[in-house]
Amino acid sequence: MANVPVIQLKGLTVEFGKFIAVDQLDLDIHRGELFGLLGPNGAGKSTTLKVLIGQRRPSKGEVSILGHDIVRDWALIKPKFGYVPDKENHFDEFTGRHELRVEGQVELPEHLAKAARASRSKRMTDSRFASDSGSRNLSATRSSSWR
Repeated sequence: MANVPVIQLKGLTVEFGKFIAVDQLDLDIHRGELFGLLGPNGAGKSTTLKVLIGQRRPSKGEVSILGHDIVRDWALIKPKFGYVPDKENHFDEFTGRHELRVEGQVELPEHLAKAARASRSKRMTDSRFASDSGSRNLSATRSSSWR
């Protein structure tokens, strides 16, 4: 299993009606490789990622993660990876402190006690946002490319 790609796409095709968003994409990504999808708008980058995170089913082809078929074995695959979108939808609502509390809780293993998560979150916010900037909405602190 050492040579099995972490992510493997064989002939991935995604269609929206008659429009083909992804056309027979073959791709193997192995453990330790860093990979990015580059291309113009409409090239199928986001659609490919939506297939990989389970938001869209392939129209044709095979997709596997860690050797498991993404459609058949989704329940096994989902807990083994994470996805961070390129834009956050809560910048207008979250303060810097709130964002760190959320992120601090998400990255901790479930078996840690609630008190330990709260303590860590408080330490993160105290150290990163000791000034008043932790109370401002995140949309005010991001460049226009993030909004």
